[in-house]
Amino acid sequence: MNCLLILYNPYYQKDVIEQHLKILLQKGEVAFGKLDKLSTMKQDFEEDLKAIYESTSEENPLQLFLSDYANLFVAKVSKISTEDLSKLAPSYYKQKKLKVKDWFLIKDLRELVRDDFKLIRDNFLANFLVPSTENSTFALYGNNYVYPLIIKQKQEENYFLGEKKHYLEVFQNEEYLKIKQELSFFGFEQKDINTMLADTLHNIISAELDFRANKDNPLYDLSSAIIKYSKSLEQEMRIVMSLLVRFLARFDQNILQIRLFAGAKFVVGNLEKTTASYAAYKQILSKGDIESLIQSKLSGNMKRYFSYIMFEHIDAIQKIRNHSAHAGAPKHEDFKKLRKHILGIGKESIVIELMRVKQKLFDLLKKL
Repeated sequence: MNCLLILYNPYYQKDVIEQHLKILLQKGEVAFGKLDKLSTMKQDFEEDLKAIYESTSEENPLQLFLSDYANLFVAKVSKISTEDLSKLAPSYYKQKKLKVKDWFLIKDLRELVRDDFKLIRDNFLANFLVPSTENSTFALYGNNYVYPLIIKQKQEENYFLGEKKHYLEVFQNEEYLKIKQELSFFGFEQKDINTMLADTLHNIISAELDFRANKDNPLYDLSSAIIKYSKSLEQEMRIVMSLLVRFLARFDQNILQIRLFAGAKFVVGNLEKTTASYAAYKQILSKGDIESLIQSKLSGNMKRYFSYIMFEHIDAIQKIRNHSAHAGAPKHEDFKKLRKHILGIGKESIVIELMRVKQKLFDLLKKL
């Protein structure tokens, strides 16, 4: 696997990694810009770099190490381009009129070292060989390196094996990561976590952190934890319903013009761009034309999910949420009931079922 090293300078932007991580969490990809500077790059090095750029792809990703000497990250890069990718980059590039020479499209990011120069120097930089200087070990001082710097690892390591999305763990504390790991005990497989929105996973873990820290205090208000659960489910259900409508519309475009209520502006075709309620999802599934398409175009568990199970899940969530809203500060029992539905304690997890339906819809749409 090809590897490059870039030293980023906090002078241009103090929170460089945080800014890029924010977009990565939102969009699943982010563009990192290598600023254009005057250099005396050797021709052979430039040709080698060009060859690496051209060979980088989704199927042949590059490992890009990013450091300011205090912190070290490694990014999975699927594309390197001189084309303008600023739409996928933090706004500070444009605001500060920074001239970018090359854009690196990042699909994943791992935090290797936080605030520890000695660890970076002894464990990582000492493991880097520099081909342009006859494969000598990376020299911290007295070098004339030009970045991006082609490097090799003495002990090779691919930091992105498997399906795991590492960027979800960047800057998180040990307690947060421990709970994320514990989700596997509740039946969450890696493929389920990968299918979730980053916000969904974050909200589930944050709600669990809140609960564990205050479970022995019966007077503690768990409203924010319940809101996190509900918000996540609403976002995920909107995506699932949008995918369902998109799939069914391949067989009957007329369903896109269905209105939930007479005279209402909202039509089913706008679902992807509109925030709908749980009640709206039930209304959509109950519409005759859509109901008929579900029966004729879906089969097995998918048909059963949209005919019965999703209604049951929505009813369970609404009952707990509404009781909590009208009763003032929710009782811990209300939260525990919702927690059982979310995590799948003693029953099927609403979230896991939703993620698997979501993935099946993605797969069905690919086949059409």
